[in-house]
Amino acid sequence: MLYIIAQFFQVWGAMISTGALLATLVVIIWYTYETRKLRKATESQTDSILSPSIIVEPRIETSGIKCKNVGNSPALNVTIEPIEVKHQKGDLFFKIKFKTKYLLEPGKNFVPRIEFEFNNKYKYMKSFIITFGNIFQFPFFSKKLLKELKMTDYSHIVVHYKNLKNTQFITKAKIKHDEKKIEMLDIRKV
Repeated sequence: MLYIIAQFFQVWGAMISTGALLATLVVIIWYTYETRKLRKATESQTDSILSPSIIVEPRIETSGIKCKNVGNSPALNVTIEPIEVKHQKGDLFFKIKFKTKYLLEPGKNFVPRIEFEFNNKYKYMKSFIITFGNIFQFPFFSKKLLKELKMTDYSHIVVHYKNLKNTQFITKAKIKHDEKKIEMLDIRKV
């Protein structure tokens, strides 16, 4: 009889021990999963706090644009893609190029220097555009210029920059020529 009782406790003891080990394994897996979620959320929050965020605005006092870093971290290598202005025939009329800013601190503005690169075919137009600034005042084109070039009533500005961890970011904005305003479209990590 003692033998049967001992066997009973051995079997049940092994089953209880195995059950306890399985329960511990489940708790450890759940705890690891929750800790991973917490770590990801913390990293995401830290990244958003330490990210630059650039917005594009028109310069009210003169023609041109300004970029402002509204984020909490410096923006490095702030580069604006050239804007191509095409002639009604479809070929390039001129490009608007922007100088790069290598460091834009949080809360600071950057007014990029603008250069016009004319297609050789239309070089004579350079003096015309510079002389008649009321027709062309970047970032807003006059209705007359839009009509002559058969352009749409909007253009896009795309700004590329990096944070201190060398993560790439992009800002996209739309210049609405008729309304004389710039609409922010997208600010995101690439």
